Amino acid sequence: MTEEEFRLAMGRSFWYGIWVTATCAGPFGFLIFTSNPAVRVAALGLMLLHIVSIPTWLKMQRQFLCSLSWAKEQGMTPERLKMFQR
Repeated sequence: MTEEEFRLAMGRSFWYGIWVTATCAGPFGFLIFTSNPAVRVAALGLMLLHIVSIPTWLKMQRQFLCSLSWAKEQGMTPERLKMFQR
């Protein structure tokens, strides 16, 4: 990985961590510590948003990995790179 690619990968990881915290970990805390039904519904909505966004994130990750210099040299394409399949 080049230094620029590494920097981009770290930036993507940072923002994905923020996304997971905002749509999964944070709302889970609200579910545990509040009894307000409106807050609970909003928290469940955010958690559902997280679950729905997973396929999009995986597609974006495949595209990013295939854009790296090593992957380009190997002729990798997002269609050829199957992640998390048995």
